[in-house]
Amino acid sequence: ELSWHRYPLSEKKLLAAWLGRVRRKDFTPTKIDRVCSQHFEESCFERDLQAEFAAAGELSGGARKRSRRLKAESVPSLRLGAKSAHPPTPQRKPSKYFKKLEQSQMLAEAVSVSVCPPPEPMCDDTSPC
Repeated sequence: ELSWHRYPLSEKKLLAAWLGRVRRKDFTPTKIDRVCSQHFEESCFERDLQAEFAAAGELSGGARKRSRRLKAESVPSLRLGAKSAHPPTPQRKPSKYFKKLEQSQMLAEAVSVSVCPPPEPMCDDTSPC
């Protein structure tokens, strides 16, 4: 099961350790950049007792599956630099806003291309209509 984890941007020492392990050239992480869970040892993750009890049938009801959380001091250390071992980054579906924006742009293009010429006048200026 994959999970995605943000770079610790607010913790400079920990961020430096992450960047030293990730070894990407000319890379400055932003708030949208993530590291996949396959780069962390199992001991780097906090235990989710609620999920463990739910899986064992101890909790009744629909326990919601929570994402895996890293321990505060965790640093990526596994499969670094091995492109073949890394799964593809999941692609998010475009939001409804962008779908509507794209549709409206396509409609505007279609309308501007298929503009009809103005209709011919039914009568001329000399005859009463």
